[in-house]
Amino acid sequence: LKRIMEIERTYQGYGTLLSIAGKPFKLTKIEDLRTPDRFTIRIPYCLRSVSWHILFNSDEPTIPPDFIFEEEEDFINLADLSSIHHWDPSNPQTLTDIFKELLHAYGLYHRKEALSFPSERLQFEMSTLAEVAGAEFRVSKDRTEIYCCVPLSVETSNQPDSSVGSIQLQFTFRTQDGRIPDKRLSHHSGPNATMWDNLLQGNKLPIWTSDMCCINYIPLVKDMLKDLVRDMMHRRNMTMHLIEAFGSALEYDGYNYQKISFCFDVPNLCFVATFSLPMDFPSKQPTITVAPVPIKTGKEKTLVNNSYPFSPRWTFPEMVRRIRVALLDMISDIKKLANE
Repeated sequence: LKRIMEIERTYQGYGTLLSIAGKPFKLTKIEDLRTPDRFTIRIPYCLRSVSWHILFNSDEPTIPPDFIFEEEEDFINLADLSSIHHWDPSNPQTLTDIFKELLHAYGLYHRKEALSFPSERLQFEMSTLAEVAGAEFRVSKDRTEIYCCVPLSVETSNQPDSSVGSIQLQFTFRTQDGRIPDKRLSHHSGPNATMWDNLLQGNKLPIWTSDMCCINYIPLVKDMLKDLVRDMMHRRNMTMHLIEAFGSALEYDGYNYQKISFCFDVPNLCFVATFSLPMDFPSKQPTITVAPVPIKTGKEKTLVNNSYPFSPRWTFPEMVRRIRVALLDMISDIKKLANE
């Protein structure tokens, strides 16, 4: 029991691992009372998780841990790790330093493997991508594919936990030809994960032309993402101005800000108005859809207005004012619809 308590004290500070390391490590204890000194760490790398097993000596907690690597066991000689030689169990940072050094060595190993193929095209693509900050490489076990993940810095200000570099562009090269790589976008889980899911849904990556290379393609993807975020922020600002003008909303899309509904009560009439904001708002104007309540016939009837005065050059308050005027102009038609 004393040894176990010593080990547990050695592990104090691992809770800070998530914020100390540059990647969202996941450290889990292997549940085995006979060996309370076994852990597994999972580290996201190149859009997959790398798992390493950490083995402490329960009889000698002060001895540096040993490691079992599930793949690529030859990527590092533990004796070459400087952090192992500077092991200090009283310092919570000491294990994190080992992880960082291991991950750095793992990345260098795969980068070297990616650069080892004789194809001139692959040599060019790999060498230029290697100059991109934060680029990660991985070669498949059968050496038929090379994966490269590039972090994309996209500012999502005014969103929870503004994400810079939370989204990645992955290139997949087939080592037999290496001509046109497969491409896909991915992102880490987190506060903005749903936002990215919605923004990317239905949006295709830029077209790859015959004279293109990866290093020239990356800025096109960045520009696309910046445009998506910019348009989303326009929709968000418009949504907030509508709430400020009309009060509490019945419901609204809190991720993409494409739709918001209000209930209005005027003399002899109650109706719900829904404002739909197109993805490229304010280039295109919002659509107004109104429905009287209660529904007398059992079937909802609506009026749609997308031809009221509008200009993308107007300020948001002016756009809201014009929407208010459009709603007032629709009152008589809504009453007729309600009485049908």
